[in-house]
Amino acid sequence: METSAIATRPRRIGIITTGMTGMVNSSLKVAVLLREAGHKVTYACPVDIGEKVAPHIDQFRLIDPFTFYPMVDVPTKDRLWGRKKYLEKGLQILRVEAYAEDIATLQADTLIIDIELHECILCAHKLGIPCIVRSPWFTHLESPVLPPLFTNIIPGQGWKGSKVGTAFVWLILKLRIAKEHFANRLQGRINRRSLLVYFGKRIGFPTRSLVFSSFPPVFSYNSLLTLSMNLQQLEFPHKASTRYQYLGPMVLEEPPNSAAAQHEAVLTAATQKEEGRRIIYCTFGTLIEGDQRLLQALVDAIAERKTWTLIISSKMAPSRLQLSDNTFLFSYVPQKTLLSYCDCCIHHAGINTVNECIHFSVPMLFYNVGDVDKNGVTARFRYHDLAIIGNLKKDGPEDIAGHIEVLLGSSWKNKMLALQAKYIHDLGINTLL
Repeated sequence: METSAIATRPRRIGIITTGMTGMVNSSLKVAVLLREAGHKVTYACPVDIGEKVAPHIDQFRLIDPFTFYPMVDVPTKDRLWGRKKYLEKGLQILRVEAYAEDIATLQADTLIIDIELHECILCAHKLGIPCIVRSPWFTHLESPVLPPLFTNIIPGQGWKGSKVGTAFVWLILKLRIAKEHFANRLQGRINRRSLLVYFGKRIGFPTRSLVFSSFPPVFSYNSLLTLSMNLQQLEFPHKASTRYQYLGPMVLEEPPNSAAAQHEAVLTAATQKEEGRRIIYCTFGTLIEGDQRLLQALVDAIAERKTWTLIISSKMAPSRLQLSDNTFLFSYVPQKTLLSYCDCCIHHAGINTVNECIHFSVPMLFYNVGDVDKNGVTARFRYHDLAIIGNLKKDGPEDIAGHIEVLLGSSWKNKMLALQAKYIHDLGINTLL
């Protein structure tokens, strides 16, 4: 891996993040490790989280919010020869000049930027500042042995899992993106991808190195070092690119005296644990069709097992959900603190929860809803046999109870302990220093 991006001498590092909870949490662990190595960290975000991040960084800068879904309409008369002025108008909507100014004020030697913040990545190139791209996902670079991240394809299984089949899936994806592009051109619409490519060409960025995709949004980068916040051991076997490296889960624990330790859910788990109960944690950030039935089936599965305690975190749990006396429902829980008490976790295969479970060696039961990267995450854990994959549409109380019984066995805990040990040993931030 290239080590010149962040040298061993003290550097001024700028971290720019979306402000989304998972990305903020992992970025703070990166910041802590960089500061421990003697570097200065300036943190920039469009959400005012200065108070939250202050203990872990040297300086906070609030930047302009991002426009992720701009659409510029080009009148029919200008669609052939007058398109440039509308591209320029689109760049004003994206506020690229404002981001260039924001980045310049960070006075950073090196920037670490979330993969979705393409405006900032391109502005870093414009300003001549070395940039590292930070991704919460597994690799999304095109390869005949690595299916697109939003699919549930497992290499070597079925026709789609063959090299030819996977290459065909990638081809279909590229054709869909091309179809969308030409449809927009015909209808006189300019979207974010077109605006960013135009800006990249204008500032001399090697746009041929961009890998167009629908997920991650817009595109990824072949010419820049990308760091994944995941374990390489969880990836499908492949020849790793020097441009795509794995830091491993970046999980920053809450201090013991934090407010999180006094949250009702944490106190409940601690009390129940002291009484010898097994703590089952279920988190569904958003509910989709089928989840309401699943939640009731889960409650019913726990109800007859008095040595188990179920803690549910959901902002959208149905009001008609019938809770048993060993089930506790919360709209929010401090997850990282709660997981330290848990014996297993049931969730939608979201990568942030996955990484926090690895950190705390908590066995997992997935009910994959199939959106964004959850198919890819589920496929990888199925391949490595590191999670039980439930059936969202069919599992009833006895099925769920059976899955939990297996997860509470020592073999699954030992799997997670081995994964945790690998993660702690290979804490990849050292490869940057």
